[in-house]
Amino acid sequence: MSIGALILIILVYLFLCFVLYQLGKGKKSGGVAFGLVSLFFTPVVGFIWFFFAQNKMVTMETRYRCPECKFEFTQQHKHCPHCKDKGREVILIEVQRNMV
Repeated sequence: MSIGALILIILVYLFLCFVLYQLGKGKKSGGVAFGLVSLFFTPVVGFIWFFFAQNKMVTMETRYRCPECKFEFTQQHKHCPHCKDKGREVILIEVQRNMV
């Protein structure tokens, strides 16, 4: 086997480990765990684990953000309480956040 073929095999192996790392970010175990398992126990084991692993539970939550001080509140306010203490009345913006 030539050096070029060996380098190609190693690059493909590392690429598959990276793919599993990226795919694993959406799973409960996390991308780092999938990447390490793939690196040390081959990507085949990583893909098998990937198909049986649970997905992350993601919910949407409404938050209210101040455009000036960038603080986010979980309760609805008409104006930012932090900015209101400083004498400014800044209207909060409603934003949706993914919560894990």
